[in-house]
Amino acid sequence: MRGPLTAPTRCRTRRDRGGRRSASSNRPPGQAADHHVVRAIARQHGATPAQVALAWLLHLSPNILLIPGTTSVTHLKDNLAADRLRLAPDEMRELNQVAATA
Repeated sequence: MRGPLTAPTRCRTRRDRGGRRSASSNRPPGQAADHHVVRAIARQHGATPAQVALAWLLHLSPNILLIPGTTSVTHLKDNLAADRLRLAPDEMRELNQVAATA
């Protein structure tokens, strides 16, 4: 996932003992998703910073289509739950400020 509130991820592909590939991503610290404003808004909504970032993108425009990739059903459910977050205008302003400085 890429965007001002989400850090570009670096994927590392590994093989398990059975030869199956699995990817893990590493997000460097200090990215906007780790910003105290994003974390505070996430706590207020009982959500993750990633869900707040997805909700922020969805609130920016009605014709944004997000296609976050995941191989985990749990992460897919988390991503889908972002659609239920309703960000207040003041939260949108704060997130926009974070994005502008990221």
